[in-house]
Amino acid sequence: MKQPRHVWFVFALALVVAIVGMAWLSLRVTDLERTNTEGAHQAVFEADVRLALRRMDSFLNQLFVEQSAWPYVAYQPSYTIAASDKDVDVASPLMLPNSPLVKLYFQVAPDRTFTSPGVPTRGARPADKAPQLTAQQVAGNTQLLSQLSRLADPETILAHCAPPRPLTAETIAALAAPPQQSLASSLPSEKPANLPEQQLANNEAAPQFAQSSEQQKRGAWEYATRKSRYQSQADNYNVQAQLRDQYNNPAQRTAAQTSALEGPSRPIWIRDELLLARRVNVSDQTVLQGCWFNWPAIKDALRAEVADLGLLGNVDIIPVHDSSKGDPARMLATLDAQLIASPPSLPMAATSLTPVRWALLAAWIALAVAALAAAVLLRGVMALSERRAAFVSAVTHELRTPLTTFRMYSEMLAEGMVSDETQRRGYLSTLKAEADRLFHLIENVLSYARLERGRPSVARSTASLGEMLGPVIRRLAERAARDEMSLEYTMDEKAAATVICTDAGALEQILVNLVDNACKYAAAATDRRIEVTLRRRSQAMEISVSDHGPGVSAVEAGRLFRPFTKSANQAAQTAPGVGLGLAVSRRLARDLGGALELATAAGSGAVFTLTLPLTRDLQA
Repeated sequence: MKQPRHVWFVFALALVVAIVGMAWLSLRVTDLERTNTEGAHQAVFEADVRLALRRMDSFLNQLFVEQSAWPYVAYQPSYTIAASDKDVDVASPLMLPNSPLVKLYFQVAPDRTFTSPGVPTRGARPADKAPQLTAQQVAGNTQLLSQLSRLADPETILAHCAPPRPLTAETIAALAAPPQQSLASSLPSEKPANLPEQQLANNEAAPQFAQSSEQQKRGAWEYATRKSRYQSQADNYNVQAQLRDQYNNPAQRTAAQTSALEGPSRPIWIRDELLLARRVNVSDQTVLQGCWFNWPAIKDALRAEVADLGLLGNVDIIPVHDSSKGDPARMLATLDAQLIASPPSLPMAATSLTPVRWALLAAWIALAVAALAAAVLLRGVMALSERRAAFVSAVTHELRTPLTTFRMYSEMLAEGMVSDETQRRGYLSTLKAEADRLFHLIENVLSYARLERGRPSVARSTASLGEMLGPVIRRLAERAARDEMSLEYTMDEKAAATVICTDAGALEQILVNLVDNACKYAAAATDRRIEVTLRRRSQAMEISVSDHGPGVSAVEAGRLFRPFTKSANQAAQTAPGVGLGLAVSRRLARDLGGALELATAAGSGAVFTLTLPLTRDLQA
């Protein structure tokens, strides 16, 4: 029977569909797991960014407050204070920067000239206990002041500075109001009206993970709230400082201090240089005061503030000259600067075999095992179908010949067409032989069916081997004589006297099958002997059945003991039979606890050896 290729095609198509479906499911699950992992990783990163922004804002706010606390007169090389008995000239504490984060303190006069407490002017009154400035320090301050005058435009600085707030009753009452709420509780419920939409769409600070719109809005709201809060604190601090200077030690206040009205200090970017400046109104004239920061040193200090946040990776802070173009989720509130921090790569656990991936791997293994099992089962079913088809074909062929003979001879005998007694006896003998042939075929089929159902023989008996095989040998000799062959039987006295416990019927069926095969396949041999030899081993009996025919080739030997391997064509071209005798014989031998093997190769005849075990009680 031809192999049904359409069955394999359907199986392959189903397998492809299962693999494609499993691959799609695996991709979806891994993508979902990766998205969840990246989301959790991004959430931790965003929390660290917000914490870093708060730390940096707190650091900068403290720095700006400290530098905003200097009174107006401190920006002069010296100034006069009232003592108990006379006025005293006091040197400015700003001659030398009091912090490594400050390069130079400066003042811009109404005529737009730059001066500095660290650069003494000609004609200045000497101050008591003035710090001793070295020539090198004076030269350095002079050079810095010259650079600043070329770098900064006074009008630009003035445009960024808010005017001073007069000390009115309303201002003083506002200072007495309760402090602002915390940052978390002061977040606005809606987007501030003055926040550009461009800020919400800007997301250049975290290129590895895209922020959601909610995250962008929250970052914008937090930025707007923090900036408003810090600006309000700065404005209130300047007013508080003026009140403090007005009411603390009024005897030491100079006339200039009394008439000066200081505005809030504001950080200003001039190119990439950071200034802190304020507007001071003195006798209807405007003076600018402030300091020039060391921005690289400030960046290092800000990095040190967030060094313990390992998820931030390489941190940088860049100036933002147009706040509308910055990312509000990364902007500092105290300074128009943006935090640049790329999320670090996912931890190794995110790319290793997680429980979900272990489950997917197990599912793939299960799919492979199921596909393999289905293929093996399908192959077995198809092979069994082919063998059964071949068996039906061979059995039909085997039954047709004896049934034809039965029908023809029985009709001739029934109608009295055979009058010669000798001829009648020959016809009857032929009918008997065909009946034996049919009986032998049916017996093999029934035995195989019984063995397939797992019902081994239980009709065991104990007897000497000579007594058990005596009747069998006579039947084997008759079978050989029917094909004009001779049976030679060899068994020594020790083997004949050996007592064995086995199924005599199964043993007889095995030997009949072996002799029947020898008669079929060695029919054309010159030496027409079939030899049956019995030998006793230490714990077993060996029975060999050999012929002098062509033997069995290596290809045939591989399938010799398989059931249903002979088709009708093979039976017609070689020898009659259905290919079931040797398969049944081996199964019966194993049922008896022994084995049946082919002992020789092609060209020297076929030798089959049956080995039967001896029990310990019967080995005497």
